[in-house]
Amino acid sequence: MSSPEATAGLSKFALVAQAWLVELFQATQAFDIRHYEEAAPAAVFMGLTIPVRGLVERALEKIESVLTHYDGASDAAPPSDPLNFELALDQTLHAHGGPAKVADLAFMARVELRQRHGRLVTHAPTGEAWEMVCDCGSALRRVRKSMGAIEFALCELECVPRRLRYDSELEVSLAVRRQYRKLWSFTAGQGEVGPVGARAALRGAGTLIAMLVGRDEYCQLREGDRLQLRALQRRILAWLGRGDAEPREGYRLWEDFSAFTSMLRLVNLRQELREHDLEALRIARRAWAGEGDRQGALAVLQRLVGLDDELDGALLEVPPAITRIGAAVHRLWDQLSASPPPQATKGDAF
Repeated sequence: MSSPEATAGLSKFALVAQAWLVELFQATQAFDIRHYEEAAPAAVFMGLTIPVRGLVERALEKIESVLTHYDGASDAAPPSDPLNFELALDQTLHAHGGPAKVADLAFMARVELRQRHGRLVTHAPTGEAWEMVCDCGSALRRVRKSMGAIEFALCELECVPRRLRYDSELEVSLAVRRQYRKLWSFTAGQGEVGPVGARAALRGAGTLIAMLVGRDEYCQLREGDRLQLRALQRRILAWLGRGDAEPREGYRLWEDFSAFTSMLRLVNLRQELREHDLEALRIARRAWAGEGDRQGALAVLQRLVGLDDELDGALLEVPPAITRIGAAVHRLWDQLSASPPPQATKGDAF
């Protein structure tokens, strides 16, 4: 059993550590990546890459102090799938453990941030602007996630009130899916769009993109998706701004936008969403079979918005279309439970 002196020492360290964890977390929020997505390489390098690199270096220094304080208590290995760093933090955070759990989180964060720092130091003022933006966005996300996870575990261990909100990767993915659904639902709602109707459809698409870029959730989108979204936005604005715009060219642009929104449905292949969706469908199947609370199951199904258009439509009816919901639940359960888990893809996929 720890002595009062040892406990007091731990609590003092926790308070000091929490202060810089909060400061680093908040520092990541001071960067608005949107301001650099249309900037020249030199401006991105000086205004974003250099400051983000410094922030990562500070985070690594502080993480080292956590590992030192807990006497190398970590037995963790780097995540077996480096693409799932955020999920590995989630799983470790909610596992049992004392000082070793804090050290495990710090160890994984150190491995990941060293890799991100290694990418940042390769950039130069004459480099590719979007590559810098992508690497900086990924680094900021990892710093924010790491600081939040370590603060959560540290406060749990030392009985210190938390100051940071920790969003699990599932909550982030659910928010992203809700935003993506607005894009593909808009596309589906246009029906058949020919060359003559392309202008009205693209005007609506341009407005929808602008609204999404202005939302807080936009910064949670993966960098690859933002790159394509911004490229489409530029093309749409350029075509709409031309007085002699060729209708067939507009039609081809609409087809590109439509294909992009269809691709966004791949968000449903994210590991955390697939596991969440299967569990929600399992609860709903039991309720529809008379083995659970149907009203409670309806509340659970509301979190599946974006998984399936038919289920979305049935849930939105007033009152909810119970028969259609049940049919959709059983169909989706058969589809998802029979399909193998998606293979990991290099980069910020889905």
